[in-house]
Amino acid sequence: ALAKIISMYGVLFLTPLFAILTVVLLSLIMKRLFGKIAGIVSAILCFITPGFWYYASQPMLPNVLFLFCVVSGTYLFVESLRNNNAQCPMPNDQSMANVLMTKRKFLLAIGAGLCFGFAVITRTIDAIWVVGVLPALFIIYRKKIIKDWKVLAALVCCGILPILLMLFLNHQIYGKFFTVGYLRQDQPNFLSGLPTEFQVANNGILS
Repeated sequence: ALAKIISMYGVLFLTPLFAILTVVLLSLIMKRLFGKIAGIVSAILCFITPGFWYYASQPMLPNVLFLFCVVSGTYLFVESLRNNNAQCPMPNDQSMANVLMTKRKFLLAIGAGLCFGFAVITRTIDAIWVVGVLPALFIIYRKKIIKDWKVLAALVCCGILPILLMLFLNHQIYGKFFTVGYLRQDQPNFLSGLPTEFQVANNGILS
């Protein structure tokens, strides 16, 4: 569908573009949390990481897109919790500014939730990194989160939507909600459905 809009050659540039945007957003996050120098150093370290650019040069692999979604969600989440209400001289203007700020917080939280959800469905096996990022953010911003719990609720609800889409598509494709394309679908359970490269001893999940 994208190729019909930007051509097949345009598709080849999407992953490098997401890689560059990921570095920019990472720099902004680190700047917000730890200062300008930390933002610059983070960007430089990411830009010179060979593994990062190896995956950035592979157009159809999901790794960079996954990182972009996680970093985008983190950036939007951090921005949604910023307290940058401007003090207006007129009471009515201040009230309007507060309403606009509340709407901004919810829009950013909705965007963050969707980004985290799309990260999970882009590369589900790496969802552990999303699970790791969110508690860290909650600890850092726990006071603001308690105050703006409705914003957090919006993030969680919107994060669930892409996951529900993934479960629906799983059922449409494989006939099961909780399965992945790596498994052999003609087998009765997860262990027996593992690719033949795996050897399971004693038919136990720990083995």
